Formats: sequence, structure tokens, C-alpha cells
Amino acid sequence: MSKNKLLFSTPPRGVALRPGTSKILTRQHHHHHHDQDQDDDNVMDNMGIDISKYEIIRLFARNRSRSATCVWFTLLVSQDGRFVAKLDKVKLAPGQSYTQTYSVPGQTLDIKATATAKRNSRYCGVDVVDVQVYGHK
Repeated sequence: MSKNKLLFSTPPRGVALRPGTSKILTRQHHHHHHDQDQDDDNVMDNMGIDISKYEIIRLFARNRSRSATCVWFTLLVSQDGRFVAKLDKVKLAPGQSYTQTYSVPGQTLDIKATATAKRNSRYCGVDVVDVQVYGHK
């Protein structure tokens, strides 16, 4: 029986970014939220998400409505520790979410979030984003 498996999730509170900054979300914190599921080999520290066992991955990304600016999400794929390709780049305004499936093109996936800066303004506030990645065999 094939089913979707959660491979990565940002924390419930989301990840905060100051406008004009970037973070690689998949290398920030690896709290594995599924204590009953001791299968920790999909989440390797500082290695991104291991997607090699899956045929298809599904991305869910959200820029929360209280965010200050737009956020770009960039999906980066690596093989044997080397960058292979930019799988996708998606821009989400505050309040927008996005979901998409991709055929798995490599071993490891990283997701970079870049919060856009407003021109000519010292903007107060932060952007808060959520990301989940599911694998399907």
C-alpha cells in the first residue's frame, strides 16, 4: 500500500524571516515531531531532506497572512552532496499558500526561503512561513 509520508515540517509556530534575509529551512532545526515513528533516517542533519526512496514529493508552502512582505521559496536538489538543479522557485504574498508535486530528480532536497525587502523603507515586522514536504513511493 503506497501512502504519503511526512518527510519534513517547519515547527508549528512557523519560521520567522526578517525582510531582506534568507534561510535554508531544511537545515535550521530538525525536531522530529513524530516520536512514535523512530524512522529518523529521512532527516539527516545539515544534509537537507533525503528524497531518494520516493518517486514523487509534494511541497506545501505558506506565507502567513500577518507577514510583512512576499517570500520566495526555492527548491534545490543535490546528488552525492553536489548541487544538481533548481527544481522550482515560487513567490508567495502574505496570506498565500502553494502546493505542487514533483517527480524526484535527485537524492536530497533543500528549501530556501527569501523574504523580499521593501524598497526605500526600513520595514518593521517579519515574515512567517510554513513548509511541509511529503514523499510518495
